[in-house]
Amino acid sequence: MTFAPFAVPSPDVTVNAGPSVATGLVPVTVPIQPVTLPSGIIQPQPPPTGFSFPGASNVYPLSELGNSTYWCCAGRDGNIWFTEASDTLGSVWRVTPAGVATEFEIGAPLGVIGVVAAQICSGPDGNLWVTGTTAVYQVTTDGAVTAFTVGTSLTGICSGSDGNLWAADQGAGGIWQITTSGDSTFFSLAVEGANAICAGPDGNLWVVGTLTDQTVFVVSTSGDLLQTIDLGVIGVNMAAICSGPDGRVWTTGYRGGSPNDGYIFAITPDGAVTTFTVTNDDGGDDRGPELTGIATGAGGDLWVTDQFDFLWKCTIDGKLTAFSAPDDLIGICSGPDGSLWVAGYNGHAVAFPFIIQAPAINLTQGDLTFDSNGQGPVVTDQADGHTYRIISTAGALSTQMVT
Repeated sequence: MTFAPFAVPSPDVTVNAGPSVATGLVPVTVPIQPVTLPSGIIQPQPPPTGFSFPGASNVYPLSELGNSTYWCCAGRDGNIWFTEASDTLGSVWRVTPAGVATEFEIGAPLGVIGVVAAQICSGPDGNLWVTGTTAVYQVTTDGAVTAFTVGTSLTGICSGSDGNLWAADQGAGGIWQITTSGDSTFFSLAVEGANAICAGPDGNLWVVGTLTDQTVFVVSTSGDLLQTIDLGVIGVNMAAICSGPDGRVWTTGYRGGSPNDGYIFAITPDGAVTTFTVTNDDGGDDRGPELTGIATGAGGDLWVTDQFDFLWKCTIDGKLTAFSAPDDLIGICSGPDGSLWVAGYNGHAVAFPFIIQAPAINLTQGDLTFDSNGQGPVVTDQADGHTYRIISTAGALSTQMVT
């Protein structure tokens, strides 16, 4: 369906330049040994067709008992950054691609139990930016933290095309423009709330409504509301949003309709919506897919986390593959090493080495030859130009990057 844009009056604007509190903290580096999961832990369900095989995954325990690792992003320093939320103390974690983790504590809670908060993005200034309930935190790659008071119940955050940060405010029903010096301007969407936000391929901000509002808002960096897009499915809890590899914006929802299906929506810049319904028949848990985070992988597919212990691959034409995975998966990002990195809600960082895409030829295991150690041929992935060796372990195929 296509939704025509319409003009609206300029929103009421208030300026809140929150005080900055320099709280440079001394990092405590904690080398963490990855725990390699048993063979087959992320074998696809159903098995993938063609030449698309998962590697093993590693789990890195981060948070203390009772705290939640919630969101993640790739930093410009070549590391992956995670948020840890609790009702008493928040932290950010810097994790190298090799799994060495460093914690930087923030002396105020990043979130309140029951409130979706503690999201993180890489800012235009090269620093990390984190949402708290009523604050944003600027974190340098060395761990120096500056807090800016802003908002009533902040959730998603992204870097905009205008060189500013943009944050969704679920409590105030609008979005905040935040400069890298901490000055903030509020733009009301005149709705119950705003949950997630991303910079779209058109240079505008794309905002998902509250958890139970199936609306996407398109807002210019000047604060003008350009489009409101009804996703057309009642009862969906909207979760995350990202700019896809195909010029569309992609968003996730879960537990909508009957039975409790999950949904992945692809939206063109002019508002045309394509809906992919995810059911138990596609794989996943009997409770129904609880789709949350979404990110573009190194191979050009969309990857979606499922809190019921699954990871979903979605091609741009909607072909779905479910992979069983550890932990309650929430935030997801593509790391600088080509791996998928996921925040496990129970306090873990989970790394999934890059899963290669199908080349022009369609090989099956019977076409391949392996030595006594299970080492197979080396092939080139057409999507990223890297070469990979095919490995056979107890009949399950996986890949190992060579060059």
